[in-house]
Amino acid sequence: MASEKDTYEIVFSFDTTGSMYSCLEEVRSSLGEIVNHLRNNIPGIRIALFAHGDYCDKASTYVTKYIDFSNNASTLCDFVKTVGATGGGDAPECYELVMREVQEKLSWSPNSQKALVIIGDAPPHEASEEQNYRHLDWREEAVRLRNMGVKIYAVECHGLSTEFYHRISSQTFGYFFQLCDIKGIKELMMKICFREAGLSHLSTGAVAYSTATAIAKTVTPSDKTASIPKMTPLEPTSFVVKAEALQCDMCKVGKLSEEFPPDTLTKECEHPTTICLRCVVTYATEKGRCPHDGCGKEVHPSNMNLKWFKATLDEMFLDYNEVLAENQKKAFSGDKDMLCVSAMNGDTMWIEFKEEMTIQSLKEKVSHHFSVDAKQQRLLFNGLRLKGKDARLRDLSVTKNSTIYLLIPLYCVPEDLNHVVFDLSWDFPESNPDFLDASCFAFKKTEFVQLIDWNHSIEEYYLKNSVKHSEENIRSSGGKKGHQKINVYLKQVPYDITHIYFTLSSWKSPNLSAFSNPSLQFYEASEPDTDLCETTFIHGLKSQAVIMCCLVRHGSQWEIHECKESEALVNGNAKNYEPIRARISKCIAEADED
Repeated sequence: MASEKDTYEIVFSFDTTGSMYSCLEEVRSSLGEIVNHLRNNIPGIRIALFAHGDYCDKASTYVTKYIDFSNNASTLCDFVKTVGATGGGDAPECYELVMREVQEKLSWSPNSQKALVIIGDAPPHEASEEQNYRHLDWREEAVRLRNMGVKIYAVECHGLSTEFYHRISSQTFGYFFQLCDIKGIKELMMKICFREAGLSHLSTGAVAYSTATAIAKTVTPSDKTASIPKMTPLEPTSFVVKAEALQCDMCKVGKLSEEFPPDTLTKECEHPTTICLRCVVTYATEKGRCPHDGCGKEVHPSNMNLKWFKATLDEMFLDYNEVLAENQKKAFSGDKDMLCVSAMNGDTMWIEFKEEMTIQSLKEKVSHHFSVDAKQQRLLFNGLRLKGKDARLRDLSVTKNSTIYLLIPLYCVPEDLNHVVFDLSWDFPESNPDFLDASCFAFKKTEFVQLIDWNHSIEEYYLKNSVKHSEENIRSSGGKKGHQKINVYLKQVPYDITHIYFTLSSWKSPNLSAFSNPSLQFYEASEPDTDLCETTFIHGLKSQAVIMCCLVRHGSQWEIHECKESEALVNGNAKNYEPIRARISKCIAEADED
């Protein structure tokens, strides 16, 4: 039996009111084939079914009927055969009730991949409508499902309520389909299940497997006539990659060569340096001897190589927060009241605190120290942006011995630029092969609007096709480095989109520590060899995802900003985007970019 973490749970919900009954007939005739096919190709699949009419059908037929999760084909088929037509009545149907009842009545597994397929042709009832006796708001139900990790696949059959189907799918990181030919539902169900199981990802994602099985052809939502591709084993060497990383003999973690000692601890040590700097320093400091097997030479605390290794390690993994705290302690210990201004890279300045100082005066001092124009400065205090050039520190509750944080754009995009590329890259690990996903989150202020990634490569309804994912991984440096590119057409981005965030996340690995040098390069599409800005994370990545940067709109101009390290490292990935979305929304709110 598949483990819980490998379980794929999918609910198919069908509207059985008059205009939709032909859909159910199609499912009835082909459900056995669908279930058997899914069970044979997706281990651990569990399927539930929901049929519904509308509130007015309670007395005559039913409002909702369902069968809980099962992988038994006959059980599912028997349920479908017993479902009759309902009448409906008005145009809205009780989709909001279905969205709530699938949460309440089904036995979801805690750690499974979850999907809800809603097939219909009408809008939902609003919370204020009398028929909606539980006063359910379909928007809130979508958020509740998202918080459960349920993706909604919205299938609109007759084009009568496009906004509803687009909204519930985008808000849950799912998909929107317009099913013009209702007879194509069998193929559509197959595609959805394969996609949710992640099988199609193996052929398009940035994958690094020594052996793998993948779908030979990637089926897109618009490919309504394509049949489900057969599973084709890849050649064993197809995805073998070697990164410039060594595995530490002690902690067994793959690390860059720079993270290993350039010499042995003592002259008497006669062995290669196959234990990383961190393990060598920790062991020698605690045990007083060399950590290599068969060596054990005594290492005194005054050992010069030990001091050298420790200094190298401290510089390599400098904690800017600790440096800032220490510098603040020294600066604030004098007789004068001081004010600290700190940039994200740890660079700081101290000035004498004067409560009558205006923001404009403060920005002039910051400009002199950091060489950053006042118009590009974003000053934050207690998570809020300091606004108003004539406002005084006193007016904004800034007190003595406080710290103001300075956000500086990586790049101010000229207004004449249109087609630009965000090239996100990383070095593959040598062992435990996995792949990374470059993803893009579009926001309207703090409101999440749309996801773009390898499996949502372009979107027309909300983003007007202004953001396009490369879908496939690009390898360079002899296969050692992976790339995924996201193209942005700035002049086509709808004006209500204010923030676009770019992230990297791992598909299977618990964190990004095995992937070295996650980087971002930004350039004009017509000049790919001319980097307009770039950034690289050099700190240990103990999270599952990293927010690489954000594109922020200020009037008619776009700016590229880095995120503070404390904000950039976050859990979540393409299987569960919600933690990343929540962190980004919080970052936008705290930056107060209005």
